[in-house]
Amino acid sequence: MNPKIYKDKQWLYDQYITGNKSSIKIANEVGVSKRTILLSLKKFAIEKPKGDIFPDRIDPNSKQRTIVLIKCFGCGKDSEKTQAYIERRKKVGSSSFYCSRECADKAHSIRMTDSNNPNYGGTWHGGRPSSSAMVEIGRRTSERMIREGTSKGIRNGRWAGGKQAHDCIVCGKTSEYSPHIHRKIVAGNYSPCCSNQCSTAVSRRSQEWLRTSIEVEMADELTRRGVEFIEQYNLADKFILDFFLPEHRIVIECDGDYWHRRPDVVARDKRKNAYIGACGFPLFRFWECDIHNDVEACVDVVMTSIKRK
Repeated sequence: MNPKIYKDKQWLYDQYITGNKSSIKIANEVGVSKRTILLSLKKFAIEKPKGDIFPDRIDPNSKQRTIVLIKCFGCGKDSEKTQAYIERRKKVGSSSFYCSRECADKAHSIRMTDSNNPNYGGTWHGGRPSSSAMVEIGRRTSERMIREGTSKGIRNGRWAGGKQAHDCIVCGKTSEYSPHIHRKIVAGNYSPCCSNQCSTAVSRRSQEWLRTSIEVEMADELTRRGVEFIEQYNLADKFILDFFLPEHRIVIECDGDYWHRRPDVVARDKRKNAYIGACGFPLFRFWECDIHNDVEACVDVVMTSIKRK
């Protein structure tokens, strides 16, 4: 077989439509990828009817192909349903089948007894009410809550108890939180933070960092020389340091050749350098290429500084 025969529109049509073959089966027969066949089908605008995807994979006697006549629960007319559909509905406890959406809506509305229900009268079923209907529903709900005295105060389910005070877990500042947030705090599902800055600090404390290859090399060399260090050290909830040597109060940063040359990262590193300097910590930065080439030489620079001190 010509391996490029799939470029013949008529041949491809005969295989895909007339022969009921899937794109995978055609691809295997001509020795190309499935994507190649799909691109050719798209090029020639060859499509199978919806719901008939890969029919060659389906057994003609399967439940997906077996049609069963079943009486509509609403109007009593016979309707065609697949055996698979019937069994799937029965598994979820449904024993009623309908011939159309109209019959299903009508049967559903019969079960509704409250005229305020949007399904009442079979005029609506599922989906979302119109904008005007939503406004009307909101207006009636507000009037009912005001009438019953549940619009605010302790009788309101969402605002029961009023605002509650909690201390920020970062700076200790006291702030008030709405009742539903208060319940989350009590349950341990929310951390009280007084500002975005404190929220960032909490995220930084709980974040897990993945070690890069150059950080692994640096850690292994420091360990080999018996130097005590802390990886991913949180500096005052401001910056995360690659390595902090607590005994000597030294900071080591390992910079990737690509990432740390980006303008935004360069600007952030300048701010980081300034803050580390203000804290009085000596800082050593090493590029990725230097660490890969000779990590021992990089650590020698740090050790020399330690000996001078």
